[in-house]
Amino acid sequence: MQQHAVATRRRTTSLILDADGRRLTRRNATRAFAVLLVAAFAACSDSAGLVDGEIQLEFDFSKGIQGWVAGFADYPVGKETEWAIGSSLAPLPAPLDASRSAILLTGVNHSDDLFMYLTRGLTGLAPNASYSARFHVTLATNAPKACAGIGGAPGESVVLKVGATATEPGRIVDAGQYYRATFDYGSQLAGGRNAASVGDLATSNTNCSVPRYELKEFDSGSMPLTFRTDGSGRLWLIVGIDSGFEGTTAAYVTAVRVELVPR
Repeated sequence: MQQHAVATRRRTTSLILDADGRRLTRRNATRAFAVLLVAAFAACSDSAGLVDGEIQLEFDFSKGIQGWVAGFADYPVGKETEWAIGSSLAPLPAPLDASRSAILLTGVNHSDDLFMYLTRGLTGLAPNASYSARFHVTLATNAPKACAGIGGAPGESVVLKVGATATEPGRIVDAGQYYRATFDYGSQLAGGRNAASVGDLATSNTNCSVPRYELKEFDSGSMPLTFRTDGSGRLWLIVGIDSGFEGTTAAYVTAVRVELVPR
């Protein structure tokens, strides 16, 4: 099935575009038809449903990257090889289902502060408007539980952060020749103005010498996350991994679901 994002509400939809201005969808439908339409498309592609003002965005990365862009910060300029910086669309590792794909983010945290992230732009939202956001993220991690590590634990010292910004995410080079993100996601376990920590990457496995990949789900539902669009109705979603473990982290982001509600 051709990939589209579906936007629906009770009578008519608003137009939702991606960050490059391409139209994702625009439909006229009753609420009952909207629910069926969203369910049908969610099975085979990313989807966006809008019912009674609530926008629901769903991305399954087995269907492709779908407009998400990877970035890395808090490491020295020119050290990509030494830090093993990388991102790709890759099959899930054993013992998980290799027929499914995910966005793999990987890096060796020599700086004790590596940040790996994904961003996805949205347009067509209300301009200069506030939205509350709830994120649901599923990723595959192999970080064992309650294990010692250099600088911090491989599981508990590596956290997932979610959020949004009205300014397109980028990075700059600071005076120390380190890449720094242009949005505020905090530092290590602590969140910032544009992103909050929603849990660590530790699995249920307590065998520190034999890491094993597991799927882990994260939900920001208990955290009040509110973001404001710019004057053109643009917003960029952020899903990131902030590491305080001075070793290798390789995580596969399999799916992201976001619910936006006007405030």
